[in-house]
Amino acid sequence: MFSFLTNTSTALALSAIGLKILASVKFKTHFLGNIVPALFISLMFVGCGGGDSDEPPRVADISTQADLASINGRSSYLAGHYTLVNDITLDTPSGAGWTPIGTSANPFRGTFNGNGFVIRGLKVNRTSADYVGLFGYAHGATIRNLGVEIDSSGVKGKNYVGGIAGSFVRGSITDSYAIGKVEGRVYAGGLAGLLNKSSVSDSYFSGNINGTS
Repeated sequence: MFSFLTNTSTALALSAIGLKILASVKFKTHFLGNIVPALFISLMFVGCGGGDSDEPPRVADISTQADLASINGRSSYLAGHYTLVNDITLDTPSGAGWTPIGTSANPFRGTFNGNGFVIRGLKVNRTSADYVGLFGYAHGATIRNLGVEIDSSGVKGKNYVGGIAGSFVRGSITDSYAIGKVEGRVYAGGLAGLLNKSSVSDSYFSGNINGTS
């Protein structure tokens, strides 16, 4: 509910369901012969609480498998800036294996600096799933100085399957490599299953790529 003063402009800080409104109130009119406040209200939205969009990009060092997996933890984390600080050997359970980072609905869109270190033991067995790799779906991302060594069981998916990323759109991969076996139906590749409007430089894949369609 608004409260008004009768002699000058005032600024009201309002909060309603997480919405903060700054109201500037001015007065001027007549009512029954007396000067009564009339309202000229300009509203300025200064923020809504509780959304990931309000958070600054996450900046974090990655030293463990848990650190790496945590990138999938929140939407805002997928826009973060990460630096690998040591080699990591993944110990994923049997079955589906590693959960790729980023989806088509919520892609990885940050930066990942491998810092010259290697992620070893990547295994994924998701033959009915699209967007499979260390990263599932990346859009506008930067990956550099990263090595990925795939487990002997390989990285297996349906469509858009790659060693580093299943689908890589409008980003860059630099000074990186992947080694091992990749299997998919449509769009299976060594570094990425699909590279769309992206740049790759000083990077390579060594191993086998099997398409089953």
